[in-house]
Amino acid sequence: MKSMLTLLLTVASTVALARPDVGDKSHNFSATSLTGQSISLQQYKGEAVNLVFLDSLCPMPHFPGCEEKIAKLNKQVAAKPQANWVGFISSFYVDQGITEAFRDKYHIKIPLVFDLDNKEFQQYQVFATPYLIRLDNEHKIVERGDAF
Repeated sequence: MKSMLTLLLTVASTVALARPDVGDKSHNFSATSLTGQSISLQQYKGEAVNLVFLDSLCPMPHFPGCEEKIAKLNKQVAAKPQANWVGFISSFYVDQGITEAFRDKYHIKIPLVFDLDNKEFQQYQVFATPYLIRLDNEHKIVERGDAF
């Protein structure tokens, strides 16, 4: 009996998450920003939220145009200071110090989370950066993609 349970747990842990798409409700995340601020989706109850996925190794050949997209992101943030923004930075191949230098280099002004083990990247099935997922006031996905 124990071996069957072990097998089921192993299979369950390797099943890929389904890609949340437009119309799907977002899961409730909870994290700490690079500045030590607690961030959760619940704190934005009844409000739209823009989720931004970034990689601090930008610029890179396999993510073309990342610098231009970050510049566009910064313009959107400046144009809509009242909007809610949360950024997740990939943790692959870097440590938190590198992500802080990245934030400073590109003058990113939104709360940023060092996504340890790329948990949120996996949850939202994001594989390229920069990437944007817009949530409405009910936290349903209304848009997702790499266009800023």
